[in-house]
Amino acid sequence: MSTSLLARWVNFEVDALEAVGFPAIAHFRANGYPINREPGWARQPWFVLASGWKAAEKHTQDPALGLHAGLRASLAEPGFIAYSMLCAANLRETFAFFAEFQELCIDAHILSLEQRGDRDAICLHPAIEPAPSKHHAEFLFVLFVRAGRHILGERFAPAAIHLRRTVPPLTREYTAAFGCPVYWDQARDEMLVESKWMLQPSPYSHPETVRMLRERAAAFRQQYTAPNWSARVKALVERMMRDGESSIAMVAKNLGVSPRTLQRRLTEEGVRFEEVRDGARRALALELLGRDQVRIAEVAQQLGFSDARAFRRAFQRWTGMAPVEVGPGAIAKKRRKGR
Repeated sequence: MSTSLLARWVNFEVDALEAVGFPAIAHFRANGYPINREPGWARQPWFVLASGWKAAEKHTQDPALGLHAGLRASLAEPGFIAYSMLCAANLRETFAFFAEFQELCIDAHILSLEQRGDRDAICLHPAIEPAPSKHHAEFLFVLFVRAGRHILGERFAPAAIHLRRTVPPLTREYTAAFGCPVYWDQARDEMLVESKWMLQPSPYSHPETVRMLRERAAAFRQQYTAPNWSARVKALVERMMRDGESSIAMVAKNLGVSPRTLQRRLTEEGVRFEEVRDGARRALALELLGRDQVRIAEVAQQLGFSDARAFRRAFQRWTGMAPVEVGPGAIAKKRRKGR
């Protein structure tokens, strides 16, 4: 799973706002937020995404903005959320995965999954700051309904939709889109689904893919939840190197700070970025060199070195050995000599 797959959820919301006439990319960039398609960019702070929905509401003056954005959004571009939806055993597993790993998309917990007797409730929390736009909830719920119909068939529908907003004009649009009663002026934004739907087996279920997604998502989460900056950088560098990128600029962008700020925070912890990256490079180099038929030039490239010679010098500095001394061939040769 590449970094770009993680980026796609926020890209997805930006594209949906663009589709209903709000210049989302221009808005975010004008306000200093790095909305783009670079593969190293992974998630946005919640306040950034929330501000976009507030600005779109004002710009479009569309009382059904979230509904229209959700209906026009393309479900074709994959991401780790989409893969989990398709590969999970059922919808309950899908939404549980989403709730558990939502912080890979934004730095807040906005969704939860609750079981209430014979129904499950997918809830959007109003207590976070800034509060979600009234349109954001209906946007997410429309997407969830569309995804459910894609997986389980067009008969899928929630039992009810509860929205905090007041009654908008043309409420029939909402009941037609959701296929269920919609209740307004509620205490919480939530989508209620009967358990029989949530537990119906998915025809696309693939347990091995779900296991892989969960392992990868848990590893990615470490970069945001580690107890200090050096641990976050280490976790992020280890992952980014496998995609061929580990510069301080890209690491800082993923962590939502400037390179100067990142370097300062690492200095406060008594380390430099280069030291953290070298430690991660050394561990990955040893792992790669331990494989059969690996070329040193390929290892150098994956670790971000300009050429094999630069990698050899660095490896000598880290271990006191040359790369050829630690591969499977070197180990086999030493064993033969010892006989």
